[in-house]
Amino acid sequence: MDDFLHQAQARLEALSDEELAAHRQAVHDRVVELSRKFRFSPDDFARTALMESDGLNPRASNGSCHGIIQFCSGGNRGAASAGYAKNPKEILSLSVLQQLDLVDRYFADTRLK
Repeated sequence: MDDFLHQAQARLEALSDEELAAHRQAVHDRVVELSRKFRFSPDDFARTALMESDGLNPRASNGSCHGIIQFCSGGNRGAASAGYAKNPKEILSLSVLQQLDLVDRYFADTRLK
């Protein structure tokens, strides 16, 4: 999971050292919280998100799927499940931490529990 956090950190270059450390810790804590809630390995999630978004890039997009886990457009797809059915590209404006909140909604909606 350290690679996951280091890559997320690299994308936040405009923040001060203190802000960066706080954000990195918040991302770590949120992933651990999600892993406990939905019973998955934080390292597995980190690896998947890194692959899906080319290094935990919250602005990653292939045209129809967007963000850190590639929320896809469409009626019964990830973007709709996360509350972005009408404008899935809006996900690209969210931070990693904000997108982790969408991951929570998506996993809950799809009953990953």
